[in-house]
Amino acid sequence: MTKLCRALVMSVLVVVLLRASVPSASADNPRRVTIMTQNLYQGTELANALAATDQHHFLLGVAADYNTVIATNFPERAEAIAAEIAQAGPALVGLQEVALWQTQSLDAHGQPTGPWTVSYDFLQILLDRLAAFGMHYTTVIARTNFDVAGVGLFPDGRLMGVSLTERAALLARTDLPISELRLSNPQQGDYQAAIIVPTFNGPVTIGSGWLSRPGAPW
Repeated sequence: MTKLCRALVMSVLVVVLLRASVPSASADNPRRVTIMTQNLYQGTELANALAATDQHHFLLGVAADYNTVIATNFPERAEAIAAEIAQAGPALVGLQEVALWQTQSLDAHGQPTGPWTVSYDFLQILLDRLAAFGMHYTTVIARTNFDVAGVGLFPDGRLMGVSLTERAALLARTDLPISELRLSNPQQGDYQAAIIVPTFNGPVTIGSGWLSRPGAPW
């Protein structure tokens, strides 16, 4: 994701903070709700595919960008992120760039030879790592910001379809008593503003939005 796109997605946190309608701490009401935000980084800026000016370089660019995703190794990064969350133990965690990467096998003519297969589901990977640390979190709401897909020509000569679904998500602890955290009425929406990114295959719209799950009053 470009830096400008990332700045838009980060604004999801602002909405989460503003719309999490739980009472603030005071002398009469000492309850506090801790909130953490984390950008997971989708694994690539898609720079090679975006820079392509012809079909051949687009095929090579898709492959190079996906190889960057593999190299940035989200399962390993998720271990460190989960450890940080586990240490802080926030009630709510706002996540940006929650990528879902899928691939599809193609024949030499670019025709599919099998279904789309999930290679990296950042949300599930992180939830699994949190569970391994003994933490109890669930996804209370998530949204898709955009989908992009293309065909890559990999160094071994294979053609493979590559798909990215970029999401935002809000996690909440499930082991807190209702007296500390009670959530209801999940909501989400699109921002009117969007970024149009020119590519060799035509313009791509990069959308963004907000999500929230307001807390019920005590």
